[in-house]
Amino acid sequence: MGALVVIVLLRFILYKISIGIRALGEHTKVIDTLGINVYEVRFVCVVLSGVLAWQHSILLI
Repeated sequence: MGALVVIVLLRFILYKISIGIRALGEHTKVIDTLGINVYEVRFVCVVLSGVLAWQHSILLI
């Protein structure tokens, strides 16, 4: 059940929010001109993906 919530939430963030992570990956100059720190958002995304991978590895043990 929790995985389904995460999937729905990530799909919403990637496709429905106008300035989502997907826009950051495709058009970094546009995001930068809007005043959003590209490096900070990328850092948060990498840390978040590491945390999710860590949680998954805990479930496998």
